[in-house]
Order: sequence, then C-alpha cells, then structure tokens
Amino acid sequence: MKRIIACLLLFFFTACMLTAAESNAAEPAVKAFDTVYYWSGHAFYRTPDESEYTGRIQSVVPETEKPAENNEANVPCKDAPFVLLDDGIALLLDGQWIFFKPES
Repeated sequence: MKRIIACLLLFFFTACMLTAAESNAAEPAVKAFDTVYYWSGHAFYRTPDESEYTGRIQSVVPETEKPAENNEANVPCKDAPFVLLDDGIALLLDGQWIFFKPES
C-alpha cells in the first residue's frame, strides 16, 4: 500500500512540475514576411525541392518568447529552410518538414 501511495505521489509531483514548465513556454512559432506562423502539429505532405526554399531561419529566440523579427523562430532551428505556401509555411525541423499556420 505504501508503494502505491508513493507512486501516486511521485506521479502527481511529476505531472505538476511538467505543467509548470510547459506553462512558461510559448507556442512554437516562426515569423516570416511580417506574419507569425504557429506549429500546426502536422507534417508537411511532401519534401520541397531546394529551389522552392523561400528563406532560412536567421535567429532563434528563447522558447518562452514569441518571434518578433522576420526569419526568426522560438524553436532550435537556426539556418533551417522554409517554404512559403498559400495557407502557411513549411519548416524543416530535425529532418522533417512541419506545417506552420498563420496567426489568426
């Protein structure tokens, strides 16, 4: 019984710590062409050709901040290429293209 209670307390403590840490982080975002784009949670459906690249991330701000300058992100992706789309942008993160939707 003591083990069960100890496990439940450990689980509760860990969940509280994770919630507190996550509340300090801003939503993953990129600013390009005077628009802030937010992580959609979806992979981009195709791999763009290098000739389609519209730009690259030039600076990265802390994850607790919203990007303020063009070609800036709050995810660790300095020099990552991105492609401007009709409905957002696709950004190459850790070898995978991720779709970011514009701020609404």
